[in-house]
Amino acid sequence: MIVGVDMEDDAGMIKYQVNDIIDLERRIANLSRSDSLRNHSAINNLMTYRDFRERYPEIRWSLFFNEELRANLGVLEDDMLVNVVDVGYFDGLSALVKSKPLRLAILTLW
Repeated sequence: MIVGVDMEDDAGMIKYQVNDIIDLERRIANLSRSDSLRNHSAINNLMTYRDFRERYPEIRWSLFFNEELRANLGVLEDDMLVNVVDVGYFDGLSALVKSKPLRLAILTLW
């Protein structure tokens, strides 16, 4: 049940879903802070791939690091060090995925 939306009205439901997707896209775009990218000490955030996955479990990294990406990166081992350039982005993305319905959270992985 979506408050204020007539579930029998296909056009109204589509409009609601489109607006929800646009809102999600806007929120994702606002997560990135270009000012932090100028501060080189702020962009040096090394952690293991395991720690990274455990810090952001809401994001299905196995879908993101698909076969095509692995073909270029090689096998991603749990103890491999990754540099998370914008930790705030991933913190915000994780919170956003938690706050949205599953259908929209899945969209963030596309």
